[in-house]
Amino acid sequence: MEKIDWVEMTSKYPGYCLICNHLIEPGTNIFWKRDIGIRHIECGNKFDRLIDLKDEALRHYSIGLRDEGDKIYKQITSLEEELKIHRSLSLSKLGGNNGEALKVLWNSLISKDQLRVKAKNRTYAQFTRAIKKDILSSLRTVFSAEVYDILIDENVDEHLMKMLYDEWKDRNAINLTGETPYKDRQEFKKILQSCRNYIHYIDNYFDLNTLELLLLSIDIERQSLKEIKILTSFTHKRLDKKFKFVFEKLQNELKTLHVDCQMRIITEKNSSNSLHNRYLFTTDGYYDIPSRDYSLFGSVCSISNLTDAKTRIEFQKYWDSNTSVDILKDWDKINVQNDSTQETHCHVCKEVFFPKPWQVTKFGKSLRCPKCVQSRF
Repeated sequence: MEKIDWVEMTSKYPGYCLICNHLIEPGTNIFWKRDIGIRHIECGNKFDRLIDLKDEALRHYSIGLRDEGDKIYKQITSLEEELKIHRSLSLSKLGGNNGEALKVLWNSLISKDQLRVKAKNRTYAQFTRAIKKDILSSLRTVFSAEVYDILIDENVDEHLMKMLYDEWKDRNAINLTGETPYKDRQEFKKILQSCRNYIHYIDNYFDLNTLELLLLSIDIERQSLKEIKILTSFTHKRLDKKFKFVFEKLQNELKTLHVDCQMRIITEKNSSNSLHNRYLFTTDGYYDIPSRDYSLFGSVCSISNLTDAKTRIEFQKYWDSNTSVDILKDWDKINVQNDSTQETHCHVCKEVFFPKPWQVTKFGKSLRCPKCVQSRF
């Protein structure tokens, strides 16, 4: 199996080990890999040894040396117990040595990060399309053609894919299928209702509908909420006087409940590029969440549990920046931004036109005049 090139370093931010799921404090020596996560040095070394053993067992099984493969499998089981990795697979129909070989195959598949990423932000149907060739190829490698045909007839490949998806889905994300809009919305509400002490929310497209969903989902007293911070941008024009009126009433009401509710708008042009998703931060977790429309109306999307604090740091940076303005205290500045226009040359035809500031923020140097926009459709 191809190994990941981990970088050994000292942790700067808190996070959770991918192997043992325990908290890693800043200042701890770790293995790190971009877009994958972090792990303890000891956990990483043991896990790499586990992968080597699984590959060795697979090689023995694939050439018919089942006794040697079974001996290595005992070492695998012992090391998994040490790492508290527990895997199970129902193989009653197969039995015998084929069952042991299939268990080793399962353990090898579950360790492959290049397969794991295919489950991220995908429905089960999308995941199976992405991974099926890998599963069939692995089965052909380990088993003879006769046994392979038996496994396929018994839908073992489907069984493996379902178990892999359940394993990786549970660890990485809550997948909203789009087929059950009520259930999808309830899943989103569960995340909001699990927040304790504070809610920090980033959404470049925050509007009255998003605010309504937030208020309908939380229970301030039960969740012991003391602070709500909302960070958005001038990506499109929806922060109008009506929004200001509603938010001001809300802020005053929450003050009586001893909750500090604030909202700031980022005026920096490139903010929508670095904070392109929607994020929720609270005491017990960081989440990459769908837009309000996704969670309410049944589109395919995913709520992911973030493994590092990078975006949390970005939130604080923009919140404290002098380029961010308060929705109430700085309303005059916001209103000017909403209404003002500026002379700009079209990126395509070079003609002069007057885009809104939110268009400048969203499209930057790629601004098109209305005629060129229409010509694209």
